[in-house]
Amino acid sequence: MTSLEIKNLHSGYNDTIIIREINLAVEQGEILCILGRNGMGKSTLLKTVMGVIRAKEGEINYRGISIKGLQPFEIARRGIGYAPQEAAIFANLTVRENLAIGFPQKTFTREAKKALGYFPHLKERLSQKAGTLSGGETKMLIACRALMGNHDLILFDEVTEGVQPSIVSDIQEALYNVNKKNNTTIIIVEQNVTFAKEIAQNYVIMSQGSIVEKGSGKEWDMDRIEKYIVI
Repeated sequence: MTSLEIKNLHSGYNDTIIIREINLAVEQGEILCILGRNGMGKSTLLKTVMGVIRAKEGEINYRGISIKGLQPFEIARRGIGYAPQEAAIFANLTVRENLAIGFPQKTFTREAKKALGYFPHLKERLSQKAGTLSGGETKMLIACRALMGNHDLILFDEVTEGVQPSIVSDIQEALYNVNKKNNTTIIIVEQNVTFAKEIAQNYVIMSQGSIVEKGSGKEWDMDRIEKYIVI
């Protein structure tokens, strides 16, 4: 079954088109990595899927139903989780309070226990103000929150950016386990090709707002990938 299908998608800010003619189909249970240099439209693509940015043209279908034009909270309720690149946390709230936002107590206890099982280091920081976390811990918090809830599809934007190797390893293991245990579809925007090779089954490369290459995770053409990644 196709989890996410995008057809001829164009999007951007105001009158500026950032991504154009995006065509992409992601199957249920697939882990797909979107590679590319900064400024190539990768984050804009995820934001458009989540309704943070409105699509100007094209289709976005989730499990066969259009989500184009819906508000982000409506898209989230349909089963799509999102870990943005930006530090989307409330700095003056504790780690626990950040995780609890939007969850009834009973649901929160169950979901937090499940998600924190992947991040024991974060579990030790529950009473700490989120604004005092390190950069890697902040990324971990954003990833942990995205894993809470019964999501069939989760979007991760640069989840390993600026993160030390030990935390990258924790995040990688968490995503791998969630995918295998729940058949969760995962789309990851990345520049870390090593991380992508370890976890992704398939990849696409974006350049100048368009998808220019597609490949299987079993056949990584590094010469072709580096052409679009290495500066």
